[in-house]
Amino acid sequence: MARHREVAELTIDPLFIAELLLMGLATGFLAGLLGIGGGMIQVPFLTTMLAHRGVAGELSIKMAIATAMATIVFTSLASVRAHHQRGAVRWDIVRAMSPGIVIGGLIAGAGVFALIKGPALAAVFAVSATVMSGSAL
Repeated sequence: MARHREVAELTIDPLFIAELLLMGLATGFLAGLLGIGGGMIQVPFLTTMLAHRGVAGELSIKMAIATAMATIVFTSLASVRAHHQRGAVRWDIVRAMSPGIVIGGLIAGAGVFALIKGPALAAVFAVSATVMSGSAL
């Protein structure tokens, strides 16, 4: 119950909107320039922004990761559309993989993500980002 109260107290004022727009611009630019996922840039900044606005640390990392995942929907849809127009999507493979993707997403989203506490989730994110950045070299 306390978590919902903490989220409800977060106000979306013009300054916060400006900060989010600036973060989105910087994230998109750096992701395009460096060829990395925007979430690797977005999550740390959004976690910090939320924490500075009074959101508890345990909740701010979860909110940041969930927000980054939500933004992927738009990027993914645009990418699928562009690749489909070029005939580069194997829809037979997509159909075969879809049930596993949906089930895995539900298990991860509803189960594992809900059980992992904020500091542990932040550590998992940090290790993942480090490994991915090392493999990009």
